[in-house]
Amino acid sequence: MLASLTSSAAGAEIRGKVGISVDGFNLVSLKPGTVTEMQLTNAAGEQMRTFADSHGWFTLHDVAPGTYVLTTINPMFIYPELQLDVTAKAGLARAAYLVNKQQMMVQPFIIRPVALAQYYELRKPLDLWSFIKSPYGMMIGFMLFGIFVFPMLKVDPEEYKEAMAQLKGQAPADSGSSQQRIRDR
Repeated sequence: MLASLTSSAAGAEIRGKVGISVDGFNLVSLKPGTVTEMQLTNAAGEQMRTFADSHGWFTLHDVAPGTYVLTTINPMFIYPELQLDVTAKAGLARAAYLVNKQQMMVQPFIIRPVALAQYYELRKPLDLWSFIKSPYGMMIGFMLFGIFVFPMLKVDPEEYKEAMAQLKGQAPADSGSSQQRIRDR
């Protein structure tokens, strides 16, 4: 955005151009149909508004001396705010970025967009570990544990004695009675 200040009988006139920087230096007009609003706000909260034309040019007429904040509103880009100090001497002005007041600007004021406007949070890609930590993942994990591991943990005490005896290489002490129990079931 290029802005220059000239004086008129009733007050200063602020002119400028809103555009985007393609190569980091040259300003290019915005796409046709894009509405760009310029707001000039003083310390009391009073506002002057104007819209940029199809080529990006705008004009604010009869700006009284004082300190103002120039805000550019565009649905596609985020522009930094500019602090304008308009003096009574022939409508002279100086400007600085509202965020970094150490960086003073001389005319013509050049403001480039800071970033593209993003209205929605980008969706995170699917992550297996995040799914496992979620309540759904834990519920599925407990269900699988119950289906596959719990049946293996169910051991009859007599079957346990037989298994331990087989591991030690001994014959089960009461093998006939356990076989009879299996037939009875």
